[in-house]
Amino acid sequence: MPTPKFDIIEASFYFLSVFKRRPGACLWVLVWSCVPLVLVIFAMMQTLRSVAIGEAGALPQAFVPVFIVCWIALMGAMLSGYAAWLRLMVRDEVAPGIPLRFGADEWRLLGSMFAIFGVYLLVALGMMIVVAPGSLLSRGFEVGTPAHMALNVLSVAIAFSLFIWFAVRAYPIYALSVLERRVVGPSVWAATKGVFWPVLACLLILASAFLLMQLALGMTLAPLGAALSMGIDPEAVRTGNGWAQLGLLKASLLTLISLVSFLLLLAMQAFALGPSAYIVLWNARRHAAAPPQQPDAAPPAP
Repeated sequence: MPTPKFDIIEASFYFLSVFKRRPGACLWVLVWSCVPLVLVIFAMMQTLRSVAIGEAGALPQAFVPVFIVCWIALMGAMLSGYAAWLRLMVRDEVAPGIPLRFGADEWRLLGSMFAIFGVYLLVALGMMIVVAPGSLLSRGFEVGTPAHMALNVLSVAIAFSLFIWFAVRAYPIYALSVLERRVVGPSVWAATKGVFWPVLACLLILASAFLLMQLALGMTLAPLGAALSMGIDPEAVRTGNGWAQLGLLKASLLTLISLVSFLLLLAMQAFALGPSAYIVLWNARRHAAAPPQQPDAAPPAP
């Protein structure tokens, strides 16, 4: 069986392929990914508002523990959303009812996160080791001279290349964890073996698409939201009376704009998971197409 071709365009926009195949499942996961995040962010905003309307310099006694709980809940909601999207993209599964869970897949994702974070610390240390000598050596030259600038640029370029290498190699770790149902560490390197440059091209295409989408949002929804909120007294916002000044229609439109912006942001995060799902599925097909290894021939009899 021939080795499957790695299609850069299909990998970059793999989320659209999944959406075309199962639009209802994608919308269902998107909506439920939004619900816990909205609730947690609302709780965090209310906690911050309690500080804003309190006495100057006074911090409510329950502020720190409540904020820590909200932050942990936010991380848990994001992790649960990642797992739900990857189950759909990698295993073509959607949990019945509410698609969000915090079960085996989520714990394995958490374990993979900690495992790769340890490797990231080593990479960061390597970047410091590369940058520091270049900075020290450059001090032997007059500031602004070609040699001084070349040493600084070279050390930063090497460190940045090391970071890019790590980012590309570690990128499909969550998708691989969901596909193989195990905690994944440095073994994720194998998923991008031989396709480093195509995967890097996917990430560059993805970053460009995100930039264009953010520009489009900034040029449409942001000015509309600013126009609707024009004329609100900042003191009313601080005390929680800003919505009353807006009126029902404007408040409803501003809430709708905020919700649409948030849904688009979550869709962009799911979009970013698409190439990682394509990579691990392509890698599985590549291994399936590889010819089986022949056992070593037995040594001749004496």
